[in-house]
Amino acid sequence: MSKVAEGSFIKVDYVSKLSEDGSIFDTTFEEVAKKNKIFDEEKVYEPLLLVVGSHWFPPKVEEALIGKGVGEVIKIDVESNDAFGPRDPSNIKLVPRREFQRMQINPQKGDWVTVGNQEGKVLSVTSGRVRIDFNHRLAGQNLNYEITIKEVIDDVEGRIQAIIGRRLPGADLSDAILDIDGDTVNIELPKRVTYFEYIQFAKKSIAQEIKEMIEGFKEIVFIERFDISK
Repeated sequence: MSKVAEGSFIKVDYVSKLSEDGSIFDTTFEEVAKKNKIFDEEKVYEPLLLVVGSHWFPPKVEEALIGKGVGEVIKIDVESNDAFGPRDPSNIKLVPRREFQRMQINPQKGDWVTVGNQEGKVLSVTSGRVRIDFNHRLAGQNLNYEITIKEVIDDVEGRIQAIIGRRLPGADLSDAILDIDGDTVNIELPKRVTYFEYIQFAKKSIAQEIKEMIEGFKEIVFIERFDISK
């Protein structure tokens, strides 16, 4: 049975908590999310793809997985400095109220808003300015992770399929066609998926992640077919 190593493609279930009070802030289990009132209708609750060393989780969490196998459960505490860092007062900024008027947003204290490409929490609102904390939601927090390794994906085709699934969460990809021809990967997605609003962004991300995470490929080709016989 394969063991987890640096660069391994694995699927995991997890529950993530704040160490201070034990409150759960993220999970792959739908029932756990509902019970703890963090359920997100737009999220797909299923085992998550993790490429070890990618830092999709805090590095100390990924390091703890190395050497483990399918079915093993890892529990680890991570201090804030090794997670999302300390809170930085310089990330609290004043934004002109007119910026929100331009976006047709009426900011209220406690709202999470996006300004430019930064997400922040509104701390206060005056007639002319909005005070926003742009620190990461989990900055300054010590965290606890409980992770179960569900699968180690060793074959190249399985790894590519996992990347596609990561970028198209919840999509029915059962009839997707994947063909590896030397250093070229040919991908034909189901027609129903090609109508997704974000499909072009997803394709670009799939190609980029295959390039970065799987060696030996020079070209990613997405195939689309149109029936003009009728």
